[in-house]
Amino acid sequence: GGAAFCLEEFVLLAPLDPDGHARLGECYATASTSAGDGGQLALLRRARKHLSHALNLMGDAAGRAAPGATRRRIRRRTSRALLSMASVSSAFLDSETGGAEEQEAKICRALLGFACGKLLEMCEGGEFSKTMGACIKDYVEDKMQVADLL
Repeated sequence: GGAAFCLEEFVLLAPLDPDGHARLGECYATASTSAGDGGQLALLRRARKHLSHALNLMGDAAGRAAPGATRRRIRRRTSRALLSMASVSSAFLDSETGGAEEQEAKICRALLGFACGKLLEMCEGGEFSKTMGACIKDYVEDKMQVADLL
C-alpha cells in the first residue's frame, strides 16, 4: 500500500540508511498477515531482504559508532530488527507453502537461528531490563523450539 511505497521511495533516496530498510521490512511483514498465500510469501521474502540489509548496515554502523548513547541507540535498533527477522523467518516456516521450497526454508532456519542467537546474547549481556530480557528470552526460545533449532 501507500506506506510501503513511501518507504520504498525513502530507501531509493537513502539506500545506506538501516532504519529505512528495517521499517520497510516491518511494513512488508505487517502487510503479509492480510495477504493470501501467494502474496504472503512474496511479502515475507521482501521483508526478509530488507531486514537482512538493515542488520548488515546496522552491524557496520555499530563498528564505527562512538561509545555511549550512540551505541545504545544502535543496539536498540538492532534488537528491534532482530526480533522482526525472527518473526518473519518463523512466519515463512509456518506458512503452508513455505516448506515446499526447501532451499528457502533452509535460509529461513539459518536466519532464525542467527536472530535468536544474537537476541539471546543481548539478553545474557544485560542489554535489556530484567523483565524485557525475560520476555525476549521466552519468545526466542519458543521460536527456536518450534523450528527445531534447540
